Formats: sequence, C-alpha cells, structure tokens
Amino acid sequence: DELYSFFDRMPSSAREGKEVIVGSGNAVRRNKLLREVLESRFGLGLTLSPASEEAATGAAMTALSVTGRSIGVRRPEELENLKWAKD
Repeated sequence: DELYSFFDRMPSSAREGKEVIVGSGNAVRRNKLLREVLESRFGLGLTLSPASEEAATGAAMTALSVTGRSIGVRRPEELENLKWAKD
C-alpha cells in the first residue's frame, strides 16, 4: 500500500496514459503471486526490468555518467552489446 500511495499522490498528468509498470528485484521476478497482486493493485500491466541485477546496473550507469564520458547507453539492456575499448 505504501508504494501505491506514492503512485496515487503523483500528479494525474504523470499517471495518465500509462499501461504498464516496471517491476524489479528478485521478489518480483521470482514470485508470480506478487506480480499478480501488483498488477491488480495498480490496475496496470507489469513488465520486468530487462536487467537481472538492477541495483548493480544502475550503480554502474550512474558511475559512468559522473565521469563525464559518454558511452551511448541510455537503457540497461544496451549494456549487453557494449564493446569496451581501452583508453
């Protein structure tokens, strides 16, 4: 209910037109009942994050962004195809 309350307090312009929410973490990934409860509570479809290690992926993307270097990655799934070059 806490997460839904946060969602419900968002401006309607931020909620309108949304068809899905994105779930992440092992609890959501491994528990079908939890996914069904989330879909029911939010009244939206649920899709899982393409990254299996969401926290690590987010931390890596944040670390790269503060270096000022651009690697052309905007979404976690793009990291899989990234070719690392030596400086």
